[in-house]
Amino acid sequence: MKILFITAEVAPFSHSGGLGHVCASLPIALAERGHELIVVSPRYRRLGGPSLDASEQEFWFWIDGRHHQARYATHQTGARLLHVFVDNPMFDRDGYYGDARGDFGDNLTRFALLCRAALEAPQRLGVWEGEPDVIHAHDWQAGLAPCFVNGLYRPLGLRAGSRTVFTVHNAAHQGVFPATSFPGLDLAPRHRDALVWGDALVTLKAGLSAADHVTVVSPTFARELCTPTGGFGLDALMRQRRRQGRLTGILNGIDVARFDPRADPHLPAYFERGALEGKARCKASLQRELGLPERPDAPLFVLIARMAWQKGIDLVCDALPSALRRGAQLVVMGDGDAALEARVEALARDWPEQARAWIGFDHALSMRLYASADVCLVPSRFEPCGLSQLYAMRYGALPLVRLTGGLRDTVTPWDPVARRGTGFCFTEASAAALEGALNEALSVWRADPERWRQMRDDAMARDSSWGLAADTYLEVYRGEHVPWAPARGDGMDGAPARA
Repeated sequence: MKILFITAEVAPFSHSGGLGHVCASLPIALAERGHELIVVSPRYRRLGGPSLDASEQEFWFWIDGRHHQARYATHQTGARLLHVFVDNPMFDRDGYYGDARGDFGDNLTRFALLCRAALEAPQRLGVWEGEPDVIHAHDWQAGLAPCFVNGLYRPLGLRAGSRTVFTVHNAAHQGVFPATSFPGLDLAPRHRDALVWGDALVTLKAGLSAADHVTVVSPTFARELCTPTGGFGLDALMRQRRRQGRLTGILNGIDVARFDPRADPHLPAYFERGALEGKARCKASLQRELGLPERPDAPLFVLIARMAWQKGIDLVCDALPSALRRGAQLVVMGDGDAALEARVEALARDWPEQARAWIGFDHALSMRLYASADVCLVPSRFEPCGLSQLYAMRYGALPLVRLTGGLRDTVTPWDPVARRGTGFCFTEASAAALEGALNEALSVWRADPERWRQMRDDAMARDSSWGLAADTYLEVYRGEHVPWAPARGDGMDGAPARA
């Protein structure tokens, strides 16, 4: 198949979270299965990764009452994978979506241009003969793409054979703009209902309404989105897509070739399941690097996340002192909300011998943190899928998570009766519940080191590759029947679970 990805982020060129990593690694898995991929994203001012081949040819797109110029830059990542970057002055800014003053006021125009330019890229660059078999758009920034296919291409007999798929990575971010912006998109009035919600134009709703099929990045999050309490206002629309047989929860994977403790270039020592001497050396090296006491007997907790209410950072600040009093060590890395950054820094100041705060993000250090950690904290209030817990298990750190979204789908809770599990879990989004899970983890660490080793071994044995997920996406691309979410039998969705 010929598959066109449209995304606002793709690692290593651009990424602020899971979206960029998924849109980097899933295309690799699909290309390895013999399919041809073009991944289109903006050419931001600050791009990581390898250099690009820039085209001097100009293209023009009519948006918001005027023509907008675009050029393409490319990077051939593999024989079947081409990265394409849309070059326009609107993307030549320090931030992806905004700056210290807030969201950019022209984001609707910026990402409408991304969608229009992406839909034209294969033909204008002369990469493929014929049309894409699949157009796969990701999150609110690409939500207009299925609408443009329906409103601008199919009426002319174009893209008629292209199946559109829209993936929700984070439903809390919806791309909300004034409804008065609709005429600037050059769509016929009959398409207005797909985009407009009350007095707002919502690009996430546009993708959900217009795509041939909708996917969500974990089965549990798919169920949660169908409920009034977990649907972010989208539950009625999500239930409609489910009834139509056009909603599927597909659990994310990770690039296990890139994230491999046996060969990760960022680590001071390598290790693998069953041979963990290198992990102990990684921990000692990190303690020296960050100025923490070099103590192998001190359980090391790490948290690597955006400083956001969603991520439960405040819960960590409230709950962790009890674990620090019992001899644990803590390292927190991330940035975002200034108030949460200040709370994390205050916690580190209060515990100078046991806690460190790293405000910002450093990929190499993040991998050393996973490799050194005994426990990785992921106490999210909601989490569509989560990648941190997958990296943690891959690197021999036991995840401590709240049972929500993809965290529920990927971590097997410690069972004190069966004495097995791959992590420690709690349900209520409260500091008290988190503290209870912390105490449970510390109890196993102190009293039953053999059981801890077994948990760590089970966690490292988990298959977090893209294999099953990539195959399920291919079924969706082909229009085959895919169950909307695996059965769990807890009645969360208000309907009988489907196998």
